[in-house]
Amino acid sequence: MPVLKRLQDEGKYEKFTNALGFDQYIMGNPAEQAFANDVEVLNLIRTLAKFRSQEFLTAGASLTKNEDKILKPLYQAGFRPYLAVENAMKEGLSELRSEQLKSERLYPGLRGGENVPLQAPQAQTKPMPTGEKLKTYADKHFNGNEQAAKDFLTGEGYR
Repeated sequence: MPVLKRLQDEGKYEKFTNALGFDQYIMGNPAEQAFANDVEVLNLIRTLAKFRSQEFLTAGASLTKNEDKILKPLYQAGFRPYLAVENAMKEGLSELRSEQLKSERLYPGLRGGENVPLQAPQAQTKPMPTGEKLKTYADKHFNGNEQAAKDFLTGEGYR
């Protein structure tokens, strides 16, 4: 996102997204040609190309709705306005965090890459923040997504 934001601020985002949208097989790589002197943009172009190539590998597989929300902004960046890509990436990141928290709740050993011993339920229970306190926390850490904040706090022992 910082590279996309920079391109937007410099007035180069439209040139970038248009170049990404052209058929790479017919025209070479117009995005790489257009931004040959910008290492950050080249790295982003190659990352997005990697996601697009993986999309073809998974074309026959069934992606879950959540997987599609997470990956779609990465493999469909061409010809999309900046705000649409930014919003889609924020939504995908929120969905990714939510999925991560669900997995960590099911498998506590995933947190921090170490085995975390399970605590007794009484020791885990803390009051779940509500109202303005929850909203402030969600705004700060989860782009305003209160459900993702609740999911995270539940995994941290709040009830």
